[in-house]
Amino acid sequence: MQASTSNEDILFSQARELFEQIVDWLGSDRVCGLEHGEIESKLLENGYELLRRLLQGYFDRRSEDEIEGECIGSDEAKRTHKKRLSPKLTTIFGTVIANRIGYGGRKLNSLKPLDAELNLPLEQYSHGLRQRVAVEVARSGFRETVGIIETSVP
Repeated sequence: MQASTSNEDILFSQARELFEQIVDWLGSDRVCGLEHGEIESKLLENGYELLRRLLQGYFDRRSEDEIEGECIGSDEAKRTHKKRLSPKLTTIFGTVIANRIGYGGRKLNSLKPLDAELNLPLEQYSHGLRQRVAVEVARSGFRETVGIIETSVP
């Protein structure tokens, strides 16, 4: 009898797949003879990608759990027009897609309830990435920070 696949297994399958690849690589003969710096560098690179895939799985899960219906804002106006949105969010781990539903209506500001629940920024860059940039700018200056972020964020 075959075990059933849960929705969680599907959402996080890419992260699990990469994790298993990392473990297999570490256990293989190919890494014997590599210097620790090479191993560290590869683990860091794959670690960021693993974390990005986990974050993507989480966003996908939240998007699937989102309940469709009408949305009433603080202005008491009903927003009955629904639109699926898939904006990019650049994080310290890399870029993910934050799928969600936007609600609007004629002459009404659009609302995205999941954005509010997740405290997503209006722009493409996550709070974590913005904080990292602020710390680096204070420490190193703008030009140096651009280089640091470009080399450290996948």
